[in-house]
Amino acid sequence: MLNGGTLQGRALLPAHWAAQMGQPVAIAPFYGWLVWRNPEGRRFPGASANALFKQGAGGHMVWIEPASQAVVVTRWLDPAHPPGPLALARRERPRT
Repeated sequence: MLNGGTLQGRALLPAHWAAQMGQPVAIAPFYGWLVWRNPEGRRFPGASANALFKQGAGGHMVWIEPASQAVVVTRWLDPAHPPGPLALARRERPRT
């Protein structure tokens, strides 16, 4: 998870749990602990290979993007067009 599960120096999640969440499970390398992984960048085009995603009913999505130090929460996306919001967010992110 972003920043090892910490925010402003305060642990929101146990560090070992946050680290394990993004590791692939044995039977599905594209999945972790309740998160979708993007190891080759193909599952979620426009997101980095280190990005993690949570998806829920109705097109709800949480995108954890370590490359941009960002967590993006979307609601009611059209499931037929998931790359659109990802591409837009990647294009609009600040450059460092």
